[in-house]
Amino acid sequence: MVLRKPLKAHATAAQASEVTSLGCLMCEESAILKHFGLSFLDGSGGGRENAEGVDLNRNFPSQWVWSPSSVTEGRAPETLAVMEWTSSSPFVLSANLHGGSVVASYPYDDSDPKLNRTSVYSKSPDDLFFRDLATGYASRNPLMGSGNPHCPDKETFPGGVTNGADWYDVSGSMQDWNYVFTNTFEVTFELSCCKFPLASQLPLEWQRNRASMLWFTGQVHRGAKGVVKDNETLKPIHGAKVKIVGNTHHVVTSKRGEYWRLLMPGNYSLVVEADG
Repeated sequence: MVLRKPLKAHATAAQASEVTSLGCLMCEESAILKHFGLSFLDGSGGGRENAEGVDLNRNFPSQWVWSPSSVTEGRAPETLAVMEWTSSSPFVLSANLHGGSVVASYPYDDSDPKLNRTSVYSKSPDDLFFRDLATGYASRNPLMGSGNPHCPDKETFPGGVTNGADWYDVSGSMQDWNYVFTNTFEVTFELSCCKFPLASQLPLEWQRNRASMLWFTGQVHRGAKGVVKDNETLKPIHGAKVKIVGNTHHVVTSKRGEYWRLLMPGNYSLVVEADG
């Protein structure tokens, strides 16, 4: 199987210079609301947790510490609902939208505990594809692509992208859950320096991310796709594993036998396995 390389477009340096100074604008405007006793810059005023105080983006099963019997243990209702939704629907590509910085962050979000280290690059089997997704999104968002959004924490990101764990470890993230435990390839997009930008800033956010989001949705058509059927009955096979030789990550077929496997351009050998 041969996959061709898709065309790309990039933000110009002029576009980047026009919006780079806007990185801290929303934080400056939100600062006037501090008299309410809330912090709108770091999320400590609420928003990260549900009503029970559970941080939902740290409540999913970790790929490093789990067992079939413990997948649902200790999960918030919201977490369980998302787990059921993404496990039962044949999603292919998804984005996790955050605030607090301006960067495209890709799997893995955490590293193997056996390393006894944190904030180290944690590479997934599809690292090149995820890096391409993150770079494609960031390059179409002039502020993100600049790598220097001028947030209060003064963090910079080469090309506007980062490996999640290389930035900081997040165990139990939705991004890693979707990639490791379901068919969905997910990337996290941090869209603004502020956790809670003002409503008046949302048109600016749409303008800043529109080209990136439209490009990202189109990436769902990359890679290999098809239908797996029984050789004798020609009926579709549900739950068959579709594997790429040399890659440890697999996807499973839908109830109609369909599969979608996102891939970088190249030559690949596919292997399909099913019980029965």
